[in-house]
Amino acid sequence: MKIHRVILSAFAAIAVALPAAAQNTTAADAFKSAPRNVVPLIEPSTRLDMIDYFNAGSDKASRNTLYGNSRITELTPERIVIEATAATTIEMVALPAGSDTIIAVITTRATPVPDSKVTLWTSAWENVTSRSFKEPDIADWLTPGAGRDAVESALPFMLVSCSYDPATKSFTFTNRSMEFIGEEVYEPLKPLLRETLAYGWDGRRLALRK
Repeated sequence: MKIHRVILSAFAAIAVALPAAAQNTTAADAFKSAPRNVVPLIEPSTRLDMIDYFNAGSDKASRNTLYGNSRITELTPERIVIEATAATTIEMVALPAGSDTIIAVITTRATPVPDSKVTLWTSAWENVTSRSFKEPDIADWLTPGAGRDAVESALPFMLVSCSYDPATKSFTFTNRSMEFIGEEVYEPLKPLLRETLAYGWDGRRLALRK
């Protein structure tokens, strides 16, 4: 019976430790463990080198799978910013979510105007974007009183970049459409569309801050 109690105690300790470990997932942990479909341009072994270089204060670049250069430009327990290529930046943010950590991945590509895609993942890399985040649509960008039809007829799609601000815990979405179609063409739309939108993490979802 004593042996059984020891075994049960050991399993109980493991059960307690696993959620705690998930909850304490850092941005560096996420970068190291991310599957290839999340970080396809950088091999796992290369990611370890990149973290070592950054922690040592070196700006040495590492080779990515396209034979270009990749480097980490910012790293805290909460957030990591990776210059994956000259045209692609990956930002990972570790968000507390009860017994787990949600990893927000912001991939921004210069098209040449910066355009971002945001996905959310559990620490085990289950994609939970569809239930935890709804990207802003035209209705969210409209200023009070602006007509949706007028905007959509002049602007069939929007280019939007996103970045995380650790100071305000905000995901800031920036309207980049003017940079794409030009200031003169965009001028009639300027009073109809917001320049930025701020989203916050409530522990379960990324939600628009009103």
